[in-house]
Amino acid sequence: MAIDAGQADVVNWISQMYTKRGSGGGSGADGSPRKHLHDTAVAAAAAAAAAHHSSSSSAAPGADGRSTPGSGRGRPRVRAVSKIGEQLTRVRGLLADEQVAQIMKDLGEWNFEIFALKELTQSTPLVVTVLQCMENMRLFQEFEVSKTRLVNFFVEVESGYRKENPYHNNLHAADVTQAVSFFLDQPFVASHMTQVEKLAAIVAAAIHDFAHPGRTNQFHIATKHPLSILYNDRSVLENHHVAAAFKTLLTDEHNFVRKLPAEQYKEFRSIVIEMVLSTDLSKHFDTVARFKSAVKRHDFSMKNAADRLTMMCMAIKCADVSHTARPKAVHLEWTKRVVEEFYSQGDEERALQLQISPFMDRENEGNVPKSQVGFINFLVRPMFDVFLSTFGDNNGGMPCLDLLQSNYEHWQNLQKQQEQNDSQ
Repeated sequence: MAIDAGQADVVNWISQMYTKRGSGGGSGADGSPRKHLHDTAVAAAAAAAAAHHSSSSSAAPGADGRSTPGSGRGRPRVRAVSKIGEQLTRVRGLLADEQVAQIMKDLGEWNFEIFALKELTQSTPLVVTVLQCMENMRLFQEFEVSKTRLVNFFVEVESGYRKENPYHNNLHAADVTQAVSFFLDQPFVASHMTQVEKLAAIVAAAIHDFAHPGRTNQFHIATKHPLSILYNDRSVLENHHVAAAFKTLLTDEHNFVRKLPAEQYKEFRSIVIEMVLSTDLSKHFDTVARFKSAVKRHDFSMKNAADRLTMMCMAIKCADVSHTARPKAVHLEWTKRVVEEFYSQGDEERALQLQISPFMDRENEGNVPKSQVGFINFLVRPMFDVFLSTFGDNNGGMPCLDLLQSNYEHWQNLQKQQEQNDSQ
């Protein structure tokens, strides 16, 4: 695609934001980034790394987690059973609520009202969404899944999402989970997927930003954050999300997959890891190019397990930025949230005397239309085009591309108006 001069800085921004950079850069005036990044996030990652190290020298733990180091550690083994059961009772009560039940009837629709769900569930939309997705996919009938442990796990996961993050919070996790379930429920995909794959996909979507600190991988690398050191500057946050989530899962009161046979657990874990790691946008263009090449060669088949995994990775990638293809009011609300989170990072970069990341400078707010046009045009639309093309004629009848085009035109018009005003 030809790129005119006015779009060059957007392309440069995308290149900087979504390709891995070296660990250079420095610390701030006081020699350290903000403290809250070093608290719960680092502790969880270090614990996950320690558990991984210990497990390599212990007997194979299987899915029950009983010989897994860390099982039952970090909190009392006897966490009042009545309190654990209360979580399930509360979630069942929410699902039985007439207004919640009415909204959840549309869980399989693209125009699902995620913001309304947040209000009706008292700001706990994730666990309700996950439970309903699993019910709809008949996963409880397939596996001996403990609903009590499942709810307890996802309550813990939901609380691990930082509510002060405008964008990377539990509502985003619920939104991505709903979008993934929507894609996987399409006939072209659903008819070929195994139940283990469906279970893994829902879990991956729900945990994909678990314990997100509201800063990018590049920020962690530039500040030499302990997480970037732990994960060698590679998919820093994505590795953290999945490691911290599995550390939580493998404690007895959270381990809802404890009765999965060892081979099924191994497959489940592998899929979750691959899907979460695929959300690292530094790998975006390579992932989309490989998928597009396979589709063009006509050797992509949903009968092939490797191709199904690639499809699931594309599904979570599209779901992760799905707000760009939602109705305009929904898209604009999510855009406002991500912009505010970006500005918050820019504020900290300024305070730490770091170079402010592109489009994260609060003092240059006029860049929003240009950044959105570039983001949709060069990253989102090519991915949606190739992904949805596999669903059959007219993209399987899904409205995503039409909504994406409408939102793109909205930003494009604002950009043109802004350029006209600047030229006067």
